[in-house]
Amino acid sequence: MEMDVISVLIVDDELPIREELRLFDWENNGAKLIGEAENGEEALQFCKEYTPNVIITDIVMPVMGGIELIDNIRKVYPQIQFIILTCYSDFNYAKEALRLGALDYLMKVTLDDDELSESLEKAKYEIECEQSYQIAEAEQRRLQRSRLFYQAVKLHSNQWSAFYKQLSIEGHQLTFPFRLVRIFVQAQSRGKLLISQEIQRSLIKLEKDTSISFLWFPYQICDYCLLFFDEPDDVKLICKRLHIVVSEINSTLERQLPYIYGDCRIYGVVSNSIVEEEDFADTVRQTDLWADVGFYDEKTLVFVGQPPSFTYLDQPKQKEIDEKMYKVGWDRQGLITFLSEDFVIWANNYRIFPEDLKRLVTRWRKEWQQNWNFNEDYTGEIKRLKDVTTLSQMVELLKSDLENGGGEKCRKEIRFAKKFIREKFGETLSLQMVADWVNLSPYYLSRLFHKEVGESFNKFVKNVRIEKAIEFLQNSDLKVYEIADKVGIPNYRYFVSLFRKETGLTPSAFRKGVNNK
Repeated sequence: MEMDVISVLIVDDELPIREELRLFDWENNGAKLIGEAENGEEALQFCKEYTPNVIITDIVMPVMGGIELIDNIRKVYPQIQFIILTCYSDFNYAKEALRLGALDYLMKVTLDDDELSESLEKAKYEIECEQSYQIAEAEQRRLQRSRLFYQAVKLHSNQWSAFYKQLSIEGHQLTFPFRLVRIFVQAQSRGKLLISQEIQRSLIKLEKDTSISFLWFPYQICDYCLLFFDEPDDVKLICKRLHIVVSEINSTLERQLPYIYGDCRIYGVVSNSIVEEEDFADTVRQTDLWADVGFYDEKTLVFVGQPPSFTYLDQPKQKEIDEKMYKVGWDRQGLITFLSEDFVIWANNYRIFPEDLKRLVTRWRKEWQQNWNFNEDYTGEIKRLKDVTTLSQMVELLKSDLENGGGEKCRKEIRFAKKFIREKFGETLSLQMVADWVNLSPYYLSRLFHKEVGESFNKFVKNVRIEKAIEFLQNSDLKVYEIADKVGIPNYRYFVSLFRKETGLTPSAFRKGVNNK
C-alpha cells in the first residue's frame, strides 16, 4: 500500500529552526507541513484535532520536552513516527528517544535537505509497512467473524459463544438487546466482482470513521452484516447511520463504476430487536427474506423489522397473467402497454419471487421469438433477462425487445450492424467499414445508430470489446496483451487504460479478483 502524501508536524521552541524547516521542499518529498508547535504540550493539543503521520521534534523545550512528548503520544497514537532534532550536547537524550521508538535523529547544526529527505523516506516506509500490517490484521479478524457467524447460523452449531468471544478479543462487547444490520447487493453477474470489491473498500473506509461505530463482515456473496455498538437497540439511530453508510456506498459506486452502477441495487435492513441468544439465528434467517425486496422497491435505502411476504408463481396466478397477455394477441404495441400496466400491477400485487417471474417472462420471450424471429442476439437477450435486478429493468428490457425487434421501429441495417460488430469485434472496425456492410452512408449510419441504440457507434464498439475482454479474463489463461489483441485493441497501454477507465480496475487486478473469489 503506497501513500501519496505524509503529514508532518514540527515541534521546536526556536523560531529560526521552524522558519528554516518551513522552507524545505515538502511537496517534492511526498510530504505536507500541517502545523507547528513550540513545545510538547502544544503538540499534544494539536494531535487531538489533527493526527499527523510524522512529528519532527526538538528534545529540550520548555513546558514539555521531546522525550515526554514521545512517551505521551505513543500511548494514544502509536502509529505516529518521530524524527528527533538535537544538538551534540543532547546526544544522550537522542539515544533515549530512539529507545522509546523514535525513527531517526538529525543534528541541528549540520541539518541539510538530503538528510531530512532520507528521514522522511524512512518514515514513509515505516508508515506503509504498519498500514499494510493493520489491513492484513483487520482482514483476518473480519474473516474470522464471518466464519464463526456463518457456522452459527447455517450449520446450526453452538458457535455463538465463539462469535461473542471473537468480538470481545477485538475490544467490542455485544450486549442484549441489539439489532443486526444487513446490506444486500443485487447486481448483474458480470459486475458482481467489481461491485463487491468497491463496496468492501467503502466499508473499510467508513469503519474507520469514528463518528459511526460499527463492525462489518461478509456473510454471503454480495451480502454483508454490520454490528453497531453505539446504542445497539436504538432503531432510529441505527437507521440514520445505516442510511449514511448505504448512501456513501451508492455514491462511491456511481463515481467509481459508472459503467455498471445503473444495473445494481444496494439497500440496508435493520432486524427486529434481538433480546436473547436464542433469538439470534432465527432473526438472521428472517432478515434473509429481505433479499428480494429491492427487486420491487427500487428507491428505499433502509428497511426495518418484519420483511414483506413474497409468493411463488402457482398455477392460478400464472393462468391469470397468461390470459391477460394472450388476450392482447400478437400486437406489439398492445404488449408494450400490457407490460407497463397490467403486468407491473399484477407482479407488485402478488410480489412473485423474482426467479419465478424471470422464468415466466423468459417463456414469453421465447414465444415471441418463435412468432417473430426478430432478434439475432436471442441468446444474449435471454441471458440479460435472467440477470435483471429490478422489475423496472425487466419491463424495460422486454419493451425494448418488442420495440426494436423488427418492423418500422427497428431498421434491419442497425440489427445487421450490431451483429457484425459482435462477430468482428477482434478486427479493425470503422464506421465506414460497417456502413459499407449495411449499405448506408457513414453519416446516416452514425445518426441512425445513436437514435436507435441509444449510444454512439464508437461507444457501442468499445462496450462490446470491454465485455469480451471481461469474458476472456474470467474464462481463459490468455495473457493481458493477448486479450488486448483478441478484442481488437492491440495497443497494450491503451487497452489497460481503457479497461481501467470503464471498470475501475486494471485487467490484471480484475483477473486476480476473479481467481481469489
